[in-house]
Amino acid sequence: MAARMLFEPVRYAARTSPGEWRVLYFDIEGHRDEQGGYDPDMLEPEKNFVIGFLMRFHSEAHLPLITVRKSSPLLDDIPDGLMIASAE
Repeated sequence: MAARMLFEPVRYAARTSPGEWRVLYFDIEGHRDEQGGYDPDMLEPEKNFVIGFLMRFHSEAHLPLITVRKSSPLLDDIPDGLMIASAE
């Protein structure tokens, strides 16, 4: 799952380099609709997981549709694990 693949390196970086400028690069292969845009399966992780959750542990994130930079301090208190609940 993409969330776990993103979470582990973020957790490692926060633990080994506390307070350091951290940048996330998230590239997506496939997951395109007929118009060439990204399907909902990839839009959700970008918007809700990367921007909504992981950005608190990063200074900058480069995603296929947007680059996000923040001036507020990044946090280092990332959880030990990731629990993913089904929306169904």
